[in-house]
Amino acid sequence: LIALLLCFGFVFTSCDFLAQYLPDLPFGEGAQSESESDTEEEEEEEESTVDTEMWEFTLNRSGGYSISCKDKNVKVIEDIPFIISGKLVTEIAPEAFKDCDRLEKVVLHERIRVIGESAFEGCLSLKEVQVPDELKTIGPRAFYNCISLETFDFPKDLEAIGNDAFNYCKLLKKAELGENLTMIGENAFYKCLELKDVSLGGSVQEIGARAFYGCTKLETVNVPNSVVAIGDAAFAFCPSITGIQIPTSVTYMGTRVFRGSSQVVVFCDFEEKPTMWDAHWNDSTDATVYWKGQW
Repeated sequence: LIALLLCFGFVFTSCDFLAQYLPDLPFGEGAQSESESDTEEEEEEEESTVDTEMWEFTLNRSGGYSISCKDKNVKVIEDIPFIISGKLVTEIAPEAFKDCDRLEKVVLHERIRVIGESAFEGCLSLKEVQVPDELKTIGPRAFYNCISLETFDFPKDLEAIGNDAFNYCKLLKKAELGENLTMIGENAFYKCLELKDVSLGGSVQEIGARAFYGCTKLETVNVPNSVVAIGDAAFAFCPSITGIQIPTSVTYMGTRVFRGSSQVVVFCDFEEKPTMWDAHWNDSTDATVYWKGQW
């Protein structure tokens, strides 16, 4: 009996010793950790609260869901579903909130990567939009004619702004664009009448035609040495720009880039006009130009 008790004592002592050095491992085929169980319960709970009368969703190319709103009278959106049927909601669908003219505030969760074409077009009352830093793409006409939008915190991971994305957001005051942005589409900030400051990150390659056309209060804008192309009339009718420097990376300039901006002074890092620049990139009635060595 004494020998038997000593044997059991050795086994228990050994188990205690091993427990100090081995991680908690699940035993049995169906075993789960507490955190995994909690995650699944949270996902199941979130899925169970999806209001199919409010939301419409379709599978997208990334394997997640694109979502749109059925209620055109909605005023605040803060509870976009995170997961549906085990798949993440990663995109705001094209025209998802188009012409929701009562919509005032939108908060997008951190899994949203794309805002689709015309997603918020014509949301005349939209004032506040909160987007995650992980957002990659703002599609064409995404915020077209959102005439009440004053501020927009451009996310650091943003890579592309589509054509007409913020066209006639006439109250938008500032655009600080991150280091991952490579393209600003045509008419992207067309007639943003209150826009004063634009900061471009060091990865922008293309500034599309009429990108800042008619931004009459625009005072400061930098052109980083990553930019290779500036489209037609990109800064036309921007008379408040105090000065702008064009680096040697810019191999193409479109027609009358500074049309109607006779008070603007352009400092070019070239000694003369590059051959690929349009012959009429700057007419005599447009900006004043200084070539390298003249300033």
